Amino acid sequence: MDIYTRLEIPDDSELYVVHIEVADWGDGLLITGYYRTSLGEQRHFRLSFIHCREIVWRAFPPAAQPNATALLLLDVNLGAEKCRKPTQLLTEHFKVTARYDRMEIEDV
Repeated sequence: MDIYTRLEIPDDSELYVVHIEVADWGDGLLITGYYRTSLGEQRHFRLSFIHCREIVWRAFPPAAQPNATALLLLDVNLGAEKCRKPTQLLTEHFKVTARYDRMEIEDV
């Protein structure tokens, strides 16, 4: 599943992570971010991964960026629902992988 298609944006758009939250004692993973197109259009979105079976977080030192308000997503693979294939999100500072039952994308 392609995030650019789901967000209905050009493939050359930049995606940024603003906030990640593990919800309901690990049952959910909520990722807030925004995209910026080459034409300057910008919009915030939220990815919600619901009924997670597994969440793995890997940090790449130095992970601390005290002045960073958003991190560029270098690679996004949304995986597949029903825990068939994990989602993977990669930045310079971390990689998060999660197996989930259902995913939702919404504007915020």
